[in-house]
Amino acid sequence: MAMVLMITKKRTMSLNDKIREYLLNNPHLMRSKYADTAKKFGTNYEQIRTVARALRRKNPDTEPKEKEVVSFQETKTEAILTAENCTRVKSLEDLIEACKVDLSEWEVDKYDIGTYEVTGFDNDRNPITVTMFRTKAFLKKIKEEFNIELISKGFKN
Repeated sequence: MAMVLMITKKRTMSLNDKIREYLLNNPHLMRSKYADTAKKFGTNYEQIRTVARALRRKNPDTEPKEKEVVSFQETKTEAILTAENCTRVKSLEDLIEACKVDLSEWEVDKYDIGTYEVTGFDNDRNPITVTMFRTKAFLKKIKEEFNIELISKGFKN
């Protein structure tokens, strides 16, 4: 009986209800790819955007939060440091500190820092814009014969 009721309910759902359900199950699509979602439901971009906006107003907790990602990927001779969606890692020095890099072992080969702005709203619906940082560094392992700390220790002994 429950299965029949569920099937009947699915058949009688309006298009907006189907879109709403789909967006709630895929919250990452509440702010993007409206055209793809519209194509999936055989409707237009504006209808998807309208439903998504209404959902965001009613369910502010369904907003996907961008999480800060800081990573240190290492091989024998090189490493890549990355920080994305950050407000605290704003420079090469911040990135090295966040990844706890030993600069007696590694040297910076090259790095890149990019910024972008994200606008959200406070409880009074006033816009708040925050500058986010994307920082990336490529490191090379310092060869033992060029490692100044090891050389100076050898002279002291």
